[in-house]
Amino acid sequence: KADEVKEEKFEDFSVFETEEGRIIKEFLEKISQKDVRPGDHIELDLGLDSLAKVELLGFIETNFGVSISEEELSKNLVVKDLVELVRTGKKGVESKEVSWKEILTKAKPYKLYHYPFIFELGRKLLKLYFTFYHRIDVRGLENLPEPPFIIAPNHQSYLDAFAIASVLPKEIAHKTYFLGEEAYFRNPITSTFGKLAHVITVNVNKGLKESLQKTAYALMSGKVVVIFPEGARTRTGDLMEFKKGVAILARELKVPIVPTAIEGAYEAWSIYDKFPKPKRIKIMFGKPVDPDEKSYEEITKELYKWIRSMLEFLKKEG
Repeated sequence: KADEVKEEKFEDFSVFETEEGRIIKEFLEKISQKDVRPGDHIELDLGLDSLAKVELLGFIETNFGVSISEEELSKNLVVKDLVELVRTGKKGVESKEVSWKEILTKAKPYKLYHYPFIFELGRKLLKLYFTFYHRIDVRGLENLPEPPFIIAPNHQSYLDAFAIASVLPKEIAHKTYFLGEEAYFRNPITSTFGKLAHVITVNVNKGLKESLQKTAYALMSGKVVVIFPEGARTRTGDLMEFKKGVAILARELKVPIVPTAIEGAYEAWSIYDKFPKPKRIKIMFGKPVDPDEKSYEEITKELYKWIRSMLEFLKKEG
């Protein structure tokens, strides 16, 4: 404790006496719900996740006119270093709230590839595969609204996106796009496959802001986007914690979310399996979740509740 008192005594708080330091400190305290010190690390000490860091970058750009990349931020994660970075690059000071809607609607246009003949041929082959090898069972197609909307399934397997593509009605399937980690689509072969298969390549680790904006652009273009709210495949077969990215997109762009339960895909091809097994897969599309008048947390909790209850129902069926 003596060391802690000594460290606190000699920590230089003068950075917070500057206008930039004061404004950034207030924002960080609001978003982290913690007292902020100059030497705090925004991830390790303040607990900011990827989405919170995107909010921080948006706040800095809005208030100081400084555009900082996520890569630059990763090199300036200590509060005092971040304040200094802003002070050296600022164009002015204007205290404003950060707006997710403003961030999302700044999405740069890009080409959403669609080759109808090849895409439909691929779907027919997938349907044959899932029908005969996995005896796929789908319910709730009548719950799918008119595009644009988000399909939000739990993530059990590599098979999940393919299974969804195979069961969607043709008119919706041809407007549906899937998020894919760009690292898997860099060579000419996989890049071509991604374009043919309606994959929107994203990098959630180094470019989360751009990834959200690309997703937003697809939705604003009247498309359907499949987003796994867990953010990764389950390691145990159990439902994992949901990220709030789906809720942010839905509320700010005013698009409904279709909660979707996938059961049996983990047993068919888990993260530990080399090849898929002939296990039955079930998919259930729930009634759309309306994001209006709800907080991000409320939307995320409602989505989780729906998917968990549908999974429990499908599991009880055996």
